[in-house]
Amino acid sequence: MRPHAISVLLLAGAAFLCRPILAEPHSPRPKIGIVLKGGGALGFAHVGVLKVLERNRVPIHFVVGTSMGAIVGAAYASGATLEKMHHTLSTTDWNALFGEKIYRENIDYRLKAGRGREIYGDAKFSFEEGKFVLPMGVVEGQNIRLLFQDLFGNPPTPVDFDSLPVPYRAVAADVETGEAYVPDKGDLATMVRASMSIPGAFSPVEIDGRLFVDGGITDNLPIDVAIKMGCDVIIVVDLQSELAKRKDLESPLAISGQMISLLLMQNSTLSRKLVRQQDIVIEPNVTGYGVSDFPKAIELMSIGEKTAEAAVGSFKHLSIPAGDYNHYLSARTGRTQPQQQIQFIRLKNRSHVTDSRIKELMRVKAGDLFDPDKIEEDVQRIYQSGHFTTVQYAVVKEGGDSGIEIDAAGKEWLEQYVRLGMAFEDNLERDDNFRLGAAFRTYGVTSLDSYFETQFELGKIPKFSAELYQPLTQDSPYFVAPMISITRSSLNVSDGDSIVAEYERTEGLAKAAIGRRISTMGEFTLDYTRGFGELERDIGDPSLQDFSSAVDDLGAPSDFQELSNLVSIPWSFGSNTIIIRNVFATTFGDRPIERLYSLGGFLNVSGTLQNSLPASNFDSGGVIYFRRFSDVQNPFFDLAFFAGGSFEMTTIHNDDPRFEDYTLINSGSVFVGADTPLLPVYLGFGISDIDEKSIYITFGRLSQSAR
Repeated sequence: MRPHAISVLLLAGAAFLCRPILAEPHSPRPKIGIVLKGGGALGFAHVGVLKVLERNRVPIHFVVGTSMGAIVGAAYASGATLEKMHHTLSTTDWNALFGEKIYRENIDYRLKAGRGREIYGDAKFSFEEGKFVLPMGVVEGQNIRLLFQDLFGNPPTPVDFDSLPVPYRAVAADVETGEAYVPDKGDLATMVRASMSIPGAFSPVEIDGRLFVDGGITDNLPIDVAIKMGCDVIIVVDLQSELAKRKDLESPLAISGQMISLLLMQNSTLSRKLVRQQDIVIEPNVTGYGVSDFPKAIELMSIGEKTAEAAVGSFKHLSIPAGDYNHYLSARTGRTQPQQQIQFIRLKNRSHVTDSRIKELMRVKAGDLFDPDKIEEDVQRIYQSGHFTTVQYAVVKEGGDSGIEIDAAGKEWLEQYVRLGMAFEDNLERDDNFRLGAAFRTYGVTSLDSYFETQFELGKIPKFSAELYQPLTQDSPYFVAPMISITRSSLNVSDGDSIVAEYERTEGLAKAAIGRRISTMGEFTLDYTRGFGELERDIGDPSLQDFSSAVDDLGAPSDFQELSNLVSIPWSFGSNTIIIRNVFATTFGDRPIERLYSLGGFLNVSGTLQNSLPASNFDSGGVIYFRRFSDVQNPFFDLAFFAGGSFEMTTIHNDDPRFEDYTLINSGSVFVGADTPLLPVYLGFGISDIDEKSIYITFGRLSQSAR
């Protein structure tokens, strides 16, 4: 689900930077400032307070805020109407906003898990210099910045905060020194994002080489900042709440919020000592609500409104005549801007992805009219490719021209990473199959777009492989991908319906591939492969005729050509997904036994064990059905449960008569599973009409190709 759509127009130059609303130099009226306390979702109460101040015609000349107070304050100071603020904050899907989900169909093909029958999941564990490295926060802020740009109106950056319709300050904290950071100019959305970066939940924000987190750590009720701005009277909105109970501490945000609350209580108490005799304190009681109660925005706004209504007597004397207030309101919210032309597009690329790859994903061009919706689509399309921590845009001025800057920040902590996978199969008789694997990838081996990946598997089918992916040129969709691999697996030899021998097959391959990236769904490759194979009898009587001598020639070298293809077509409707797929492979000439394809396993002739069916040629097709029946609503990770089934039809032909042919195998499965943050988990039962049945427990992505 997309976060709240942006629907604002370009604000350029002086059209946006209207004259700030200050008291006239010789006016007897006081300069009124408002201080909005931090508190996560509790800060929605500030909107209710501002509504009452507006109804009572109390002009605000300065706005100061921390964390959520900084968000509400920036929206007010930049000219958003209270109706706009109420609607945007109450209708936003906060789970989607914080979730920052990347949809699998949008990820670059080479980033997808499940290719080549691998079992590894999408979860990536990064390490550097032998130590695991984690992101500095669960939420990077990809979607929330777009919300800010909707609320704040895209002022050209950098902007003088004193030149906003109402002069404004936000407080962030330097994570290295612990000092408060209160700039008077900069990128408005970036500064607000820094002010609300709850440590652990939100990644810190870098500004001019320094890292900043939630300003509540140092100054959650910034009365001192308002005094320094020259406020004659300060309206202090001090949210009153209690610490969360044990039963409510069930998410990363809730835990982080509790830690922050402990610090905030201490520095807010000190700040209250700065309240002067002429200042006014409004205390919305939000006890019973938590810092993560974002879906309860309307309730919290109502509490702020009711509290301010009860306190009208304390600030009624600050009311001004209706005509004067209408003039004030018009100046604060009445900016109008014609739609502007994008005169240039500047790319700030901080990733291993080349500029041209990023520009391929953009539809907006220089010369187009500014359309926030179209720019947001481009930003999200780049982000959804899977390479970036955040992709943001800003309106910029350069030599009198107006343009946009795209800032694409790569996942530096994922320049090298590990993926894990595990699978277990049991045919309810004497055979089982266990696989445990890990894949390591590192980028930038020879150029910005290249990578080197090694894969290890342990269990009944141990495997090692190493591949170098290298584009022909830095910006080319064409690539080469040399790979080496060595695999050890079992190969059964049948006599009628009986297995008379089992061989341990060792296969080593060296492959040179050249290909072209087609889309996020696939690529086209031509491979040239050389290798060796060895067969060692594991089970079977050496005296059996034809088999003792067969060992010497089973691995005889042979040149051959092959053609294979995999087609998978998904169709989703509601909570249902149907996948129609077909995979085939054929060999021209005699395929050496040590190089036979191996079929079998979950959703790949279900009911049989992994790699239990050798084939020189095969054709397999079927339908897989998934139904997603439950989701855990959490803004920080996806957890969904599903059930489904499959029906498969497979034809197998072998050049060597010692391996069985199958004119048609009908097979199917039923399964339940969960899509967890680390790995998908499947529990399934499969059965086939060749009298095979198996239970499957799989952790990791499922592929439908043959090894």
